[in-house]
Amino acid sequence: MQERRRKIRINASLVVSYRLLNTVFKTASRSKNISVTGICLPFPQRLESGRFIDLEIQLLDFSDPIKVTGKVIWLKEVSAAEFPFQLGVEFVSITAVAQEKLLQHIVKEGPPGIEIIP
Repeated sequence: MQERRRKIRINASLVVSYRLLNTVFKTASRSKNISVTGICLPFPQRLESGRFIDLEIQLLDFSDPIKVTGKVIWLKEVSAAEFPFQLGVEFVSITAVAQEKLLQHIVKEGPPGIEIIP
């Protein structure tokens, strides 16, 4: 199967706090993988594509989490009791500083010789 992603994605079990836009309920899980343009994460409920979600992602080498807003692109049902769904979330709002931190994390934690060209 041919890779369709435009950016390098690494497997990463990062702590991610999230909140659906226009709600007060906030929860957390661990990511499955991440790139500079999006993230895959376990989720406790079914969500439709197009929903917006605020994320706080704790990168390993930084004390403060990066904050981004994402858009649900896809949803997949999985056989996990606590988080029976996986979400594919595309980042739609991320500061240059947060993006740079994320890029540093991906280069450091990714496969040897990784090079990301903007």
